[in-house]
Amino acid sequence: MKKPKFFYICDPKKNMDCGKTSCYLNGEGCRLTTDVNCAKTDTKGYPLGYTRDEFYSMPFDYKSWPPPSKIDSVLDTLEHNVSGLIDE
Repeated sequence: MKKPKFFYICDPKKNMDCGKTSCYLNGEGCRLTTDVNCAKTDTKGYPLGYTRDEFYSMPFDYKSWPPPSKIDSVLDTLEHNVSGLIDE
């Protein structure tokens, strides 16, 4: 299985394929998706999330979830993503 390059903050309303068994809406801890189409977006419509390296390097404190995103870094990386998103 190929490791994902990005972890996006999940928008459960968009993520219809998920059974939501471990979703934060059900009191569990999952708030992420690897599907860019199911990601929450900023005011410009860019998906919110983290690069793989960024995600695994941050300390977790579930009281302040989700952790702050370096969105400019994510957007710069997305420019080269197969999804075709461009940082304007």
